[in-house]
Amino acid sequence: MATTSTTSSTSSSSSATSPPLQSNTPPPALTGSPTVSAAAAPSGVESLDVVRFSDDLQKAVASVMTSSDPMDTTNFNPLDYINSGFQDEKSLSALEPTIGKLALKIHHLDTDIVAAVREQSKSQARGRKDLASAMKNVDELFSKVEDIKKKAEASEAMATKICCQIRSLDYAKKNLTLAIRTLKRVQMMVSSRDQVKFMLSQKQYADAAKKLEVVTLLSAEFEQYNQIPKIASILHSIASLKDEVYKCGLDEFNLFFGSKATAIEKLLDVCLMAESLGPVKLKEFQQWLCDTMLTSYREMFPPASETARLENVEKRYKWLDTHLTTNAATYNKIFPQDWNIFMLIAEEFCCVTRLELMGILEANREFLVIKVLVEALQKTITFEKQLRKDFECEEEEVIEDNEEYLDETAKEKEPAVAPPPVKFKRVISSCFDPYMDLYVSQEDKNIAKFISNSLSEEKWTVEEENDQKVLNSSTDIVYYLRTSMKRCMELSDGQPLFELNGVFKRHIRSYASALSAKIPPENGRLTAREIELCGIIVNTAEYLRLRTEQMGALWRRRISFKFKEKVDMSAEQNELKANCISKGVRTLSTLLNCKLEPFLVDMTKQPWATMADTQTDQSTYVTNIMTTLASDAPEIVKWLVNHYGFFCDLFVGSFCPELINCIFKCKRISENGAQSLLLDMAAIRTALLQLPNVTATPVNPFGDAQPERKEKKANNRFIKFVNGQMSKAELILKVAGAPQETCIETYLALVQAPSDEEFQKIIDLKGLKGPDRQYLVDKFNRAADQARLTAATSTTTSASSTAPTPANTSRQPQAAPTSGSITLPSLIGPSSASTAAAAAASSAATAASSAAAATSQGAQAAIRTMTGLFDRMRANLGNAED
Repeated sequence: MATTSTTSSTSSSSSATSPPLQSNTPPPALTGSPTVSAAAAPSGVESLDVVRFSDDLQKAVASVMTSSDPMDTTNFNPLDYINSGFQDEKSLSALEPTIGKLALKIHHLDTDIVAAVREQSKSQARGRKDLASAMKNVDELFSKVEDIKKKAEASEAMATKICCQIRSLDYAKKNLTLAIRTLKRVQMMVSSRDQVKFMLSQKQYADAAKKLEVVTLLSAEFEQYNQIPKIASILHSIASLKDEVYKCGLDEFNLFFGSKATAIEKLLDVCLMAESLGPVKLKEFQQWLCDTMLTSYREMFPPASETARLENVEKRYKWLDTHLTTNAATYNKIFPQDWNIFMLIAEEFCCVTRLELMGILEANREFLVIKVLVEALQKTITFEKQLRKDFECEEEEVIEDNEEYLDETAKEKEPAVAPPPVKFKRVISSCFDPYMDLYVSQEDKNIAKFISNSLSEEKWTVEEENDQKVLNSSTDIVYYLRTSMKRCMELSDGQPLFELNGVFKRHIRSYASALSAKIPPENGRLTAREIELCGIIVNTAEYLRLRTEQMGALWRRRISFKFKEKVDMSAEQNELKANCISKGVRTLSTLLNCKLEPFLVDMTKQPWATMADTQTDQSTYVTNIMTTLASDAPEIVKWLVNHYGFFCDLFVGSFCPELINCIFKCKRISENGAQSLLLDMAAIRTALLQLPNVTATPVNPFGDAQPERKEKKANNRFIKFVNGQMSKAELILKVAGAPQETCIETYLALVQAPSDEEFQKIIDLKGLKGPDRQYLVDKFNRAADQARLTAATSTTTSASSTAPTPANTSRQPQAAPTSGSITLPSLIGPSSASTAAAAAASSAATAASSAAAATSQGAQAAIRTMTGLFDRMRANLGNAED
């Protein structure tokens, strides 16, 4: 709210004649204390003082006082207010009344202000009095709270004391209850002990068994209090009572075993009383019973008697069968069902028999006979199997004598931990293991003799209808080994079986050595017999390798767990691969290369330097190579059942480098000679690519019949391999056939890693000598260095850049032509115009690629060569149509 006061007044006349007051924009209100500013006034009118308060104060006043009077607004301007009331001279007539009203209003305001000030002074005194009264009340309240707090602490201390007394009484109650219960139990234990003594004296074994069970349970609870003298005395008396009960039971059974005078019902009560003695005493009692029952067995088979010999081991087992059968009805009435007394007797019998047989075997180690030893072991194993069957123990798996079982066994996962033991399994027969070295030695001799006889009778050939194409001796040996393995597995799964595995591995290696020795030498001739012999040996070795792997898997599955990790036949499989399979296939590849070597020598003798025109037909040496491949490849694939692809890889890998060496042996090659050689290389490439598709069907290379093909084509890997090998030869010929001015550019464009030695060999093929040769060598060295520098810079730039850059195709090797670039009707066939035309088309495409990589001068020469080739191609196509 703003308050305005006038500092001077003007006369009525002057006011009437003066123009309306002009309003200027008031200054902005400032925060804090009120400020006084002078409002601008026209001439003749003194300035007005305007009092302004802060915005916050103005808002507070407006929220408390609501008024519609213009003078109560926060932005009140007196000049605007006067001008709005006196707009012209006529309105000045009301000036005096208006001034009077304002003066009266000011008077009322002053009166209100004075009254408010007086009221405020009175209120301040009342406020001080009220504040003093409030502070006094707070002090009184604080003192009351302190008093209540002290009383609460006193109450809590009293409650804690009361609760402590209650807790003590509760503990006393619990201890008293426990003491009363303990005393009752002690009284019950002592009373039951005395009753057992009385019942035992009266031979009331059934009632004594019940009371003794109570005594046993109660005495077990008081074992922790044996440091108390009274309790220790009671426990000692109970232990003495148990010994007395145990001795009484032994006496009753001794009487029964001696004269059968004891009643069976009483013996059953004795057994129940023995059960009440606890598990330890019960086990001792059962052990004594079994030992007593086997007394007659020990008397019948004393260690030094004739009946104790290994030949009579079956009589021991018949004794047990007879004893259990004879006394079955009696034992079923005497002994509780859950004792399983027959199994306990059988287990004790096995332990006793094992100890006695170990003594007999050790005493007669030097006089043991293999036949007697094996027969005794077989009868023992049969007896153990019968025990497992009678007592329904887990049965071991049966070894099947067929290859399908071996295949399935090899696929099964071997256990990672030792399996749980099977009751009665090898409980007696395991004592024969330390003495089975005689058996293993005999098996070793038998296997060696069988393999020797099989090799001596082997004809080293197979019948045509034999699909596997393996030697008969290999199948016989595998069958014999499998039979021997099965026989040993039936006798033992421990040390003897492990030693026999070593015998097998040694004889497999010896048979592999015999196979390897029959492979023809690599410097011999490739005949049908050599191919057949190599194929048979390779197939036999592969058959034996697979069977060795299967037998090894079965061995690991059936042998004892402690020997499982030691059984490993991978070394024998690797030897079969290296010394038989790889050697046989490598020999075939070498012999075939040797057979093709004369044709490559013929290639070096051709007049490639003086050839006036590019020949359109394939050369004679190419025809001879293709003829040889067509005649020998079906024979090789016929005998190499599973490794023909391996043979193709080896042959291509050795033939192509020899072909390149023969190209370098050519004295000089002209441009036309290079183009003719490129045609020959295309034909050889096609023949090599068709090698995997050849079947065993014989083919007449010059007849009308075409060789039979398999449905599947050569795989991409083999195609890339052949193209990669042959592209090296074609690259040399392309550079050798390029003009002298462009040979360096052509070589650098086709070769990814330039070689000075290789380039000089190519220059020798061009027949350059003297200054021309040296000029090209120097120029090549400079160009190669520049190319290496450019490649290194490009590599560094591409490595440091985040975005990939386009590849520089000027230095990339040209893609090798695929098998589809030249399509021949067969592996070899009659020299025809269509074949030559297709070869000419391939040669023209090769010349075009060379021209694209050369300079302008070399491009013109290459284009002229390409044009001549297309002309000859059109002529050949016309002849073919005629």
